[in-house]
Amino acid sequence: MKQPILTKTLLIAAVFGLATASKGVAAEGSLAADSAGLLGQAYGGLTFSTTDLHGTSLSVDHYSFEYNLPITADFDANFGYDYGQSGTILGSRVKQHSLGASVRAYSTNAWGKPYIEAGLGYTNVRYAGSKEGSYLWALAVGAEFQVAPAFSVTPYVQYSDAPDIGGSEGTWDFGVKANYWLTRRIAIVGDISRNDDKDMNYAVGLNFRF
Repeated sequence: MKQPILTKTLLIAAVFGLATASKGVAAEGSLAADSAGLLGQAYGGLTFSTTDLHGTSLSVDHYSFEYNLPITADFDANFGYDYGQSGTILGSRVKQHSLGASVRAYSTNAWGKPYIEAGLGYTNVRYAGSKEGSYLWALAVGAEFQVAPAFSVTPYVQYSDAPDIGGSEGTWDFGVKANYWLTRRIAIVGDISRNDDKDMNYAVGLNFRF
């Protein structure tokens, strides 16, 4: 396994939104009509994800936090932190800390909420005593569809890159998020994606709406 490929994989979930679709229940009464989805919602989220590296026995685990804040009726700001750690490689692990922020612009149509997202951040990668840092940037497009009153799905495409880290050539990710609110305040997260290196990423977590 070449370290540049692993480093590229570490960037998958670490750029700006840091994963996340959700679910959430009835102790607080019936769900509001606009419960489904995350666009336009103020919430914080905790997510665990794991990436299976194609053609190897290695995986990368990510622990992420994000905060989403509506700015206007059609814009959200999203802030996130991600910690990633690979399996053991020659006695050491690749470890990464990332901070990011993004803006999502979306519109509300009868069929769903299409959106575009742009993000910037910084990442620090360490392996076997060596250390590299780089700014991050990312672009994404997708659409949030309300399948049921409390359930939505969001297919998306994302491109991200950390130009100052050796071996980084940018990463394309293709995925879908699932979001189901259990209560007015609590949701559970599901996300599955594949990148252009054929690595598979699986995420699960909780969101808390304010």
